Amino acid sequence: MIVRLFERDARHQVLWFSGPPLAPGTIPVPERPAHSLEYLKYVAKRKRNEPTEKKVFKREGPGVVEPEWPKAEMWWAEGMTEEQVNDALKATMGG
Repeated sequence: MIVRLFERDARHQVLWFSGPPLAPGTIPVPERPAHSLEYLKYVAKRKRNEPTEKKVFKREGPGVVEPEWPKAEMWWAEGMTEEQVNDALKATMGG
């Protein structure tokens, strides 16, 4: 019998479709939004010239790499004396 060649559901009824199967990738799969709703709300308020709080928005998710150095303001001066820090700053600024 030909019926045995067709796929069946949990109740053993033959699955019928109105058209042939589609090739993979034919139907777009939604991706993660590029921006958070909070950020989009902030941008909308700025465009309407409404008052907004200045915020720092962080990207999250795969592919986002946080820096490995300490987060302190003077991480680059760790272990240096105040005089060494001033000398380094003067050398950097050319003075």
